[in-house]
Amino acid sequence: MVIAIAHSENGQERTVDIEKNDLIAEIKFRIINHCFPLLNGQMITLSYRGQEMDDDKLMGKYGLRYVAGERIYVQVSPRQPYAGINYGNLARMLIEEGKKPKSFDEWKGKWDKGDEYLSYPPVDVNNKWSSIPPSKSTELASPSAKPHRTDHDERADAFRRARGHSYSNSPRPNVVELPVRTFQSCYVCQVFGSRFEILHKMEGKWVGESTSLNSQWKAKHEGENVSSSCITFNDADGHWIERQQVTNPSGISQSQKYCYVPRSHGICEVEVEESRSSPVHMALQEVGSNVILITTISLITGQPVTTETITLSADFQQRVRTVQRFDNNGRIIAVCIYSEQRYIDAETGALEKRS
Repeated sequence: MVIAIAHSENGQERTVDIEKNDLIAEIKFRIINHCFPLLNGQMITLSYRGQEMDDDKLMGKYGLRYVAGERIYVQVSPRQPYAGINYGNLARMLIEEGKKPKSFDEWKGKWDKGDEYLSYPPVDVNNKWSSIPPSKSTELASPSAKPHRTDHDERADAFRRARGHSYSNSPRPNVVELPVRTFQSCYVCQVFGSRFEILHKMEGKWVGESTSLNSQWKAKHEGENVSSSCITFNDADGHWIERQQVTNPSGISQSQKYCYVPRSHGICEVEVEESRSSPVHMALQEVGSNVILITTISLITGQPVTTETITLSADFQQRVRTVQRFDNNGRIIAVCIYSEQRYIDAETGALEKRS
């Protein structure tokens, strides 16, 4: 049994008990009943380690680790059925119809059936391509035993060496170093199993102007502010870093640093350097193919603190950022509008990286 943390879209966290042999539909029913009862009747999706999980699969299929505090992300599906959905009835129907997979037996990675096989006589499999008799069973079982290489393998290696190739059919260590992120077709970026379609296209420098309006829709300062930002990807930690700076007409500048940590497909948790008076939860979510939404929710009141919408042009050379700020009661107090364009120099520019 694993005590996991169910993480909702508005930043709320609840604990739930899960097993590797639990259906995803059963886990959804448990999360709704015991963690988030307000979601009763709604269709939800669960994501674990960057994978969206299917209702008719076992939790063990998605590599559940027996570590306390594993996080499962809960999202409300944007498309809801006309009638409410009951995941308890769905799980019961899957079990009754025999669609629940067999129990998930974890491979321990070690032979635990004794060493009697070492005394078995060798078996000739009548391999006509083999140039030597079959090896003894004790030799095959020995850790130091080397795989048999035929004359064909030696001739193939000699042919490749003559053509200038250094690779061969010689056994290699079974060690594969996987990259932190990979790029797929249509500039789709994958970071630790989470897919992104927009965020990596904003890497580079952005410059522009901004203006602020108060709750009466009047400019808070005379003149326009100058804004600039730079977005880079940290390969060591596997997240994006954005540094923003705004300079007002009087020459006073304010800077801020944000870290976008991937949590699921198109979703990042936002970390900020500054210390806030009240705890908040910040999240970034890709919406469609040209819009990014960043929300800051107070964990005490549940009300929004800021909401930022980033809309990019079709060629990803321009963007408009709209930031709305709210008070403790959820009333809007200011709106900031940024009009920026991509700035390319010898040091920056995601265009060179993607081309």
